[in-house]
Amino acid sequence: MFRFYKRFTLFVLISLICSQIVFSKESFITLNKFSLNQLKFGMGNDRWSNGISFNMDDQLTYSINIGADLGVVDIDMILEAYTNKDTKTRYDLIGIDATVPIGFKICSLNNSSTLFSAIKTGIGGFVYGNAGLQDIQNALHAIMGIYQLDLKYPDKTLFIPKVFLNAAISIKKSAFELSLYTFLDYKIGLEANEEAGIKAKADTFSAFLGYRGMQSLKSDKTLEKWVEKRSGMQVGYEIKKGVLDALYWTNPLTRQGYGNINISFFSPYIESQIKYHFGKTWYVFQKNYKRPVFENFNSIEIEYKNVFIATHFNTGIDGKPMDNGIFSLGYKQKLYQFIFIKPSVKFSHFSISKDDEELYFGFGANINLNIEFLKHYGLSFEFGGTYLISDEFLWSIGASIDLI
Repeated sequence: MFRFYKRFTLFVLISLICSQIVFSKESFITLNKFSLNQLKFGMGNDRWSNGISFNMDDQLTYSINIGADLGVVDIDMILEAYTNKDTKTRYDLIGIDATVPIGFKICSLNNSSTLFSAIKTGIGGFVYGNAGLQDIQNALHAIMGIYQLDLKYPDKTLFIPKVFLNAAISIKKSAFELSLYTFLDYKIGLEANEEAGIKAKADTFSAFLGYRGMQSLKSDKTLEKWVEKRSGMQVGYEIKKGVLDALYWTNPLTRQGYGNINISFFSPYIESQIKYHFGKTWYVFQKNYKRPVFENFNSIEIEYKNVFIATHFNTGIDGKPMDNGIFSLGYKQKLYQFIFIKPSVKFSHFSISKDDEELYFGFGANINLNIEFLKHYGLSFEFGGTYLISDEFLWSIGASIDLI
């Protein structure tokens, strides 16, 4: 598998070089100028399961990242906490990456389509061992009222150098972009990480499908379990709109998954027909679902014109990993507009998964009230009900922050 990645990367790099020779009259290299383009702060956690992956609260359990886009270089500070509850061991990684982005235009395919490529390469350094992230995790668990961890760190703290390369060849037409990408990441003496795949971007939304190969370069039971769970097929999406940059990936075979949310500053707002709603939904079940009749879910809804798709996921009770997901696809009809208040009605088809054991289907309707502010943002409140073909009924109320 690792031979494939090396050949694929070599193919991409040779293609980039040859493209500059063959299309030399038209092609150009884009090197950015030094400027403060973006500041971002983000956190990641495996509890953000999207109702697809398990909330394992293990392996890569949470992360913190702070970054700056300076034009000629991107600087990122990263903290990652890895745990293995089976062996009662863990380790932390804390370090800095420096990335240089370079863009190549290969040629214009027609008046509206362009073939281009991009490379991001860089170096970094990490401290492996005890960085105190268990104390931070236990403090957060105490606030949430769940269990405390007492896992053993490695005996030695080590410095781990890092080198990485991200290369892609893309076709762009208007707001749509299709890319073939490869990603190489080597933490020398710790792990080798290689991925290749395809990525489609439409406006502010991207989806990707790839395969990742990882190899443990150090004898560490926590690392070895992480490599095993992380390797394989990768499916995910990324949202970039306004101050929000949200990323989610999962391995559908191992059900390992991870979500990362960044808040960015100074980024230009991208006008788009795609709207996003992030919030909470509370469901009241009329009959016993073998769970409490009152449950709350995180919700993510993507709306394009009058059509929407949404996922509602429960991240667990008493810290126990669960996989409860409610998925809906529907149509939203605006009723009228009064200044900045927009009431609407939503009709949807539901599928409900409970603990990966049962699957229910149904149909629902909701009354939605949207209040816009600051031009690109809003608040939504909704109330409705869903009839399930299992002859059960559930009521729901919800609230969300909107990026419009």
